[in-house]
Amino acid sequence: MKAYPIAETRFVEGLEFIDETHLMMSSGSYGNSHLDILDIETDPMETIKSVQISDIYFGEGVTYVPETGETIMLTYRKRKAFRFNQDLELIEELTIPSMIKEGWGMTHIDGDLLVSDGSQMLYYVDPETFEITSSIAVTDNGRPLTRINELEHVNGKIYANVFQLDTLLEINMDGTVAQKYDLSDLLKQEKQYLRDHGLNWSSYDHANNVLNGIAYHEWTDTFFVTGKNWHFIYQIRLN
Repeated sequence: MKAYPIAETRFVEGLEFIDETHLMMSSGSYGNSHLDILDIETDPMETIKSVQISDIYFGEGVTYVPETGETIMLTYRKRKAFRFNQDLELIEELTIPSMIKEGWGMTHIDGDLLVSDGSQMLYYVDPETFEITSSIAVTDNGRPLTRINELEHVNGKIYANVFQLDTLLEINMDGTVAQKYDLSDLLKQEKQYLRDHGLNWSSYDHANNVLNGIAYHEWTDTFFVTGKNWHFIYQIRLN
């Protein structure tokens, strides 16, 4: 495992690599939502390109679509998503289908988007029309598993954060949970950093500055993971 310090903390909602050394990060909160590209070879990890989202939107999950070179970013409750070109210039505003309750996490699978809304449901969405084409329900030993958040698709598996849990899920394509990875040690390291530097989180921060952000680095077969307002992005290998 390696810890990469971040030059500027964000309330992270989405994380995804666009090439070997550049990491896309979306962040949320009203008045402070961004879409950033970070260079993982800088120390601390610097933002080399950034777009601030209008103050009326709370930014959410993001995915990069390699087939088109476009980036799509969700918003939380305004029922809008944004399509950007490779220069992070806004191309189009999209309407989130009403069946999707809120915008949470997103990834792409074989030309489709996969979107979470904080429930147990994951929705396949056409990236051009932004219409739902199908859906799956996430279950763990036959029980619905809700608050599915950030998503990443890797080699026929879906990896997901669950809001306010220190667990990374590995989900089969039929929605059944295949494996759970305990990442609580990463939050402990973050809190130790705060203590070492005389920093404090409020009770709100402790409830919300949770594990969120999964990016698969295919060049090393590792994952880069982080959390909301964390000071580090961690490179890990899942066993």
